[in-house]
Amino acid sequence: GGAPPPANAWAGPEYLAEDKQTLHERSPHEAGMGGGASYEMDGRNSFGPAPVLRAPWGDVDSFPGEEEAWQANPHQVNHLLDRGLRAISAARQSLRDTWGGYYEKIAGVGRSPSIDVPSFISDRAREATVTRLLHAVMTSAPYTIALAGHSAVHASGNHFNQSYSHWLHEVLGPPLAAVGVQLVTRNHAMGGLGSIHRSACFATSYGADLDAILWDYGMTGGASSEIDYFFRQAMQQPRRPLLVAFQPATGRRGRAIDFSAYKFDDLNKIGGVFGMLGFYERAGYHTAYVVGGREESLRSDGFVTSSVAQAATLPPGLRFLSCIAENGQVLSQDCSTYKYDCACSETVPKCGGQASWHPGWRTHRLRGHMAGAMFLDMLESALTLFQAEVHTQPLPLDNALWHISDDLAKLERAAGAILINTTTPCYGAANLQLLGCSVSYHCATEFLPSVGATIESLVVAPEKEKGWQLDTEWRDKTRECPLSGQTNVRGFYRSQDESALTLRLEGMHAGVIVLAPWGVSACMINWGQSSFPTSVVKGKNVSHPPNAKLWLDGSPISAIDRGPAYSSIAQVQHKWSSSAVELRLVQTQSCPLSHVLWR
Repeated sequence: GGAPPPANAWAGPEYLAEDKQTLHERSPHEAGMGGGASYEMDGRNSFGPAPVLRAPWGDVDSFPGEEEAWQANPHQVNHLLDRGLRAISAARQSLRDTWGGYYEKIAGVGRSPSIDVPSFISDRAREATVTRLLHAVMTSAPYTIALAGHSAVHASGNHFNQSYSHWLHEVLGPPLAAVGVQLVTRNHAMGGLGSIHRSACFATSYGADLDAILWDYGMTGGASSEIDYFFRQAMQQPRRPLLVAFQPATGRRGRAIDFSAYKFDDLNKIGGVFGMLGFYERAGYHTAYVVGGREESLRSDGFVTSSVAQAATLPPGLRFLSCIAENGQVLSQDCSTYKYDCACSETVPKCGGQASWHPGWRTHRLRGHMAGAMFLDMLESALTLFQAEVHTQPLPLDNALWHISDDLAKLERAAGAILINTTTPCYGAANLQLLGCSVSYHCATEFLPSVGATIESLVVAPEKEKGWQLDTEWRDKTRECPLSGQTNVRGFYRSQDESALTLRLEGMHAGVIVLAPWGVSACMINWGQSSFPTSVVKGKNVSHPPNAKLWLDGSPISAIDRGPAYSSIAQVQHKWSSSAVELRLVQTQSCPLSHVLWR
């Protein structure tokens, strides 16, 4: 049978005594923090947009009070580097204690793709990331990483602070904090949907301040066209983030990764995220890769669980992670029994989403530690380089070692070459072509978590929009399981009558508007003169007749087309006296509105 209900909802029955995780003994906000590191994945219940840390992140040629600045003081610099390198040693020791003889398959970092390494990053991308980390140290700027993906990535079935992001932060946060850098980790994955709704609203969904974006949409958004669209949006962000992809060591039906796809030059042969990363890397953009599921190597190396008693002899990280032998024989049911440790409340011991296709916290720890170890390796290189310079060169550190302007310019040129290439998979998808594979939008959405504008924040006169209401059902559902800290919210506006909703849109320049009920409804907001083509929804043909009227700065809009996934899109030929415009929407038939995009 299953494990008995826990006496303490935060402790859970699954852990052996020596396997108890300290994250359960502290609040989600405190878990994984070290020395002032910023930790955004704290399961806030306010549902407001996550804070974006603003700090000067461009290059500087001097420091305030140059002679007294720590950057010019050998004593202070040596102490800082000593703290950082000791924190890295402690993080590595913690990984060794957790994984034992499996440590190298968690912490190893390759320079070229191979099934034998848990992660790899090219020499060029590695050097640039080392420079970026040194830049963060020298300027005390934050280092920001976001995780994008589906429900298995979001941590469905688990506590929010048991996700990949938490475990990555546990490895990398304290060493960065030791050298004065705030690590910001955002778990902005969302269950049950593909990636288009997040990609089109990239800066709003993930942040324009990213240093790295981790992609894991293989289960719901693994089509090459969606992958291409996602990364095209990522590489347009101001900091030109490192593109990192998770992918299991074996794909569907147990097939091993085809590493040759990384080197394909024929775009017609590119398959999946691996091939796309290789294409971007050859074009000059920086990428990295983490091989997600490694249960096969666990079996081949003999690190399988055959019983509770035998599990106690394994390193903590390997206990109950795999119970299947190489011949496919199930050695024990304990892996299922001990898969999850998540309670909704003291009276509801099980969190929703505990499905066979969702990984438990142990697998999240495996993947998060693998990604964290890759960044830890580069941070160690950065501090070692800094230390070597201190012994031979005068301070402050030579600008050439930590200035990022040249690298940002190279990435901008590489991104530009990729963005004008119309032969990549995105251009094979008509719906994405309609959005524009290489154009970015301003966006407001009621999907949370996010870091940008909500539709509610755009409403011109809330007191007059009585006929429109923000649906809070998804928010309310999260409160049914308060201890999980989950924030997977699909909010939307809906009209109750034919009253108007007026939104103020800042930054309009091209006259393109997209209204969408993405992830909420198959209804389409049609403000045109005729019906859209029918769609097949749950086996039935559904028509989309005109159901709305739209005005831009008082002028009616009729130019319209059908967009991707039930959205509607218009290119308006209009000149504005300013970049701020008012959009007025009246529906004759209620249809949810979850996303508003404009450019």
